[in-house]
Amino acid sequence: FITIIVVVNIVVALLIDRFDWKIDLTANQIYQVTDQTEEYLKNYNEKVTIYVLEEEEAFKTYSDLYTQAYYIIEKFASLNSNITTEYINLTEHPDFATNYPDVELVNGDLLLVGENGRYQALTGDDLFTQSYSDDYQTSEVLSMAEQSIDSALAYIVGEDPVNVAMISGHEEIDLSSIQDVFEKNNYNFN
Repeated sequence: FITIIVVVNIVVALLIDRFDWKIDLTANQIYQVTDQTEEYLKNYNEKVTIYVLEEEEAFKTYSDLYTQAYYIIEKFASLNSNITTEYINLTEHPDFATNYPDVELVNGDLLLVGENGRYQALTGDDLFTQSYSDDYQTSEVLSMAEQSIDSALAYIVGEDPVNVAMISGHEEIDLSSIQDVFEKNNYNFN
């Protein structure tokens, strides 16, 4: 009986490796993308490389959130053949960043580069957000990887972004959160 279980386990493991089968058994399906993203990717025609600026295994195992981001990135590539991923360690390849002088790149960031020459960098702050309780005693870190990658892909194929200007100097409230929303939705903020 034990021999049968071992043989079945080996066969299943081989099939999973051979066909790259993955099942997300988490309650909120955190390793899957939404139906809206799947639909968006069906019609996405721009060739894009998602450069993950880290060794693959290091990025994948850095933390639970990075593990989730890793699987989301790989899901994007598996759903659309125009999207590829490449892992580059900036410490070993510092010249890579010189191709993109207007963005500051560090290990752990993502850089999405379209064949059309447009690109967008995503930092850890773009991939994850932290919320606090009302008394600031507890906090929760949430993944924004799917939303951030969706937005970057839209930026790459989009028209020139719309410029938004805010006038300040009249004792307004802090508008940085509004600025952040505009920037995450591909508006240039002046």
